[in-house]
Amino acid sequence: MTGYTNIRKQLKKQMWGYFFILPAAVLFFIFVLWPVFQEIITGFYRYDITGKKFIGIDNYAKILKDPIAIKTIWNTLKYIFVIVPVVLFSSILISLIIYRRNEIIKGYVRAVFYLPAVIPSICLTVVWKWLYNINFGLFNSILTSLGSKPVNFLGDPKTALLSVIVIVITWLLGLPVILFTAALGGIPETLLEAADLEGAGKWNKFWKITWPLLKPTTLYVMVTLTISVMQVVEAVMLTTNGGPYYESNSMLLMIYNEAFKKNNIGYASAIGNIMFVIIFIISLIQFKLMASTYEY
Repeated sequence: MTGYTNIRKQLKKQMWGYFFILPAAVLFFIFVLWPVFQEIITGFYRYDITGKKFIGIDNYAKILKDPIAIKTIWNTLKYIFVIVPVVLFSSILISLIIYRRNEIIKGYVRAVFYLPAVIPSICLTVVWKWLYNINFGLFNSILTSLGSKPVNFLGDPKTALLSVIVIVITWLLGLPVILFTAALGGIPETLLEAADLEGAGKWNKFWKITWPLLKPTTLYVMVTLTISVMQVVEAVMLTTNGGPYYESNSMLLMIYNEAFKKNNIGYASAIGNIMFVIIFIISLIQFKLMASTYEY
């Protein structure tokens, strides 16, 4: 009885807290949890002009037999396994170079790298599409002036995926640079000075002090980058539209095409559910690899 009384007292004490978070909780349920639940359920149905019909796991079986879906999933994994490491290590390197510079240089470099992050991705993609143009693009103009043949960057199956990857890297690099620069500035100088007194070199200071203390920021950057890359659609749609021969197709673009062009709502939802599982598994691996007990 005493335990029940204590619980009632705690609930009464916390009542106003629950009351104030109630509007946000209701909105979260209506606009986030409920749509997610509906999307998961939709993956088990087939939709046509007669309505919807429960078909179990047929949509998922169809994905496993669909060569386009398999190639698209593999392409999306390529996007992740190339873009995330490149952005991660590049942003750490840039941050290490600039964080001890004066504020003018540091502010200029951060602005240069962060500018693409605040410009609409559609605008950046259009600019890159012009740069890649086979007839009058800047890159091919340079190649032609050097005596080389023009390259169909976006139309060649060998270069299309890599060309889109370069576009995505340019607008994802800015925020990690800002975050890592701030994280480096938060590392106590006393630790680095103590390492200098012990005769530690630059590599040992980075590996034994800087890197462990950057792990929380690195984990955040890795997870958010993975989610952002999984959602790549503008760069693909505006440049290659998933081609040629689906070599640059992404899962989100396939979901869009299946749902809004082919009206395969259930099939598109099933692809979305697989997309969620992939993000979940990769994030779990990242949390496991980057677990850290270091604090500063």
